[in-house]
Amino acid sequence: MGQESHQDKFITINGLRLHYLEWGKPAKEAIILLHGFNNCAATWLPFANKIASNPYVLALDFRGHGDSQWSEEKRYKNEHLAGDLTAFIETLHLEQVSLIGHSMGGNVALKYAAAHPEKVSCLVVVDIGPEMSRRVEARSARMRAAKKDTYPTLDGVVAYLEAADPYAPRDLLGQEAAHLTRKLPDGRFTWKQHQMFIELGTKKTGPASSEEKWQMLRQVSCPVLILRGQESDILNEEVALRMLAEMPNARLVNIEGAGHYVHRDNPARFEKEVRRFLGV
Repeated sequence: MGQESHQDKFITINGLRLHYLEWGKPAKEAIILLHGFNNCAATWLPFANKIASNPYVLALDFRGHGDSQWSEEKRYKNEHLAGDLTAFIETLHLEQVSLIGHSMGGNVALKYAAAHPEKVSCLVVVDIGPEMSRRVEARSARMRAAKKDTYPTLDGVVAYLEAADPYAPRDLLGQEAAHLTRKLPDGRFTWKQHQMFIELGTKKTGPASSEEKWQMLRQVSCPVLILRGQESDILNEEVALRMLAEMPNARLVNIEGAGHYVHRDNPARFEKEVRRFLGV
């Protein structure tokens, strides 16, 4: 498959200057790629460069991530991210969208699809569900504690990413490390992500919020592809099977050799399944 070039663009939405990547010529229909927590739109570069020969493809940096502006009011809840997605789609005058969301981006995509069924042609949910185990929450807390404010070289950033995702090819982690950080005047590297997002945006999922997510999931009427990493502990098999039962138009595929970051752990299989589902 050919490698398609992209453009870096910015758009002002809800008072914030948000960054996004664009492939192809603007159209009324688009594939929108939504990254996960502690990530950015550039995580989709290897995938989008391969599929974007015909469709109009967009990858958004959520507020407080990548090259998008931080929210000084610290508005980083899912409803704020979904509100940005809604305004993004409206501002670009998109009539129909296919959403592909990983982790946090999957939650935002589900929220949008439930609220705007007339706009969403189909949905790919990548390794996220309405609930996670306490063990995962404990591990996530350890990873947040291990995350340093600055690193002397990008190798330190790559090592941190590798600890979080041991299944990913190291060259992909190196590419992402460069996009996730910026160089300080003293030569050290710091995260682009607003640290207040971590403090305010990682609330534990209790029974009430979990049930609300299950209810939201039941409202999704479009065709859904659930991609689960075979080695993932974020979306366990029990939750994935329940999601399949709750959404009659859903299909579940377990991706071998992949943990939580399915799209970079097994990029070839990820591309194959998404192409088959979207018909691109």
